[in-house]
Amino acid sequence: MRVRQRTLPAVSLPHHEPGFLHQKQTLLHNVFMKSPLLEANKIPGVHYALTTDGIELPIVDVTHPALALTVIDTEQRALVEKFLQEKAPFPGLPTFLRYSLQRFFLRGSILVNGIRQAQGTFMTGMHTYLLKLGPTMLGSAYAKPIDRRIAASLPVFAVRLRMQDVAQLMAEALLPALVKEFRRCRPSIPSQGPEIALAREEPA
Repeated sequence: MRVRQRTLPAVSLPHHEPGFLHQKQTLLHNVFMKSPLLEANKIPGVHYALTTDGIELPIVDVTHPALALTVIDTEQRALVEKFLQEKAPFPGLPTFLRYSLQRFFLRGSILVNGIRQAQGTFMTGMHTYLLKLGPTMLGSAYAKPIDRRIAASLPVFAVRLRMQDVAQLMAEALLPALVKEFRRCRPSIPSQGPEIALAREEPA
């Protein structure tokens, strides 16, 4: 059996755009040649995945001690009180000089970049995900010390706490239905088997 070979039509680059070829070459280099930013300090029990940009990030698991939050009411009140008493940086300097210093210290911050892009609109999903990692889980390959300070702030802590609460509520709502379905599909398993197996997966 002979297979007929097909030839693709030639594609000519637009000559009126001198930088077009260079842009395409740069794009191909970034896609196929750029080395991924891998996490050098992986934590046992935490799973990691590569983004489309080639950044290796931890997968949020609120049951893992490195990502789980435990805070009591008195600690929450103390955090709120401390946040309300915090002053703006460089309070005694003129406005133009204060802004210049802020831009200098915030330069290169991936979280600040995401917050600035969200002005007047919403933050991207990836920047929001980075906020939910917390200060200790941000990788040194892409995050700077200022990013960890932002991730440790009260507003970001509240975002992480809300995510954990939502995961807990979803688990409590889904667990009975999952146990029922498990029993229906595996009727020969002892009555406590599904509860034990599924409880191990239930976020704490």
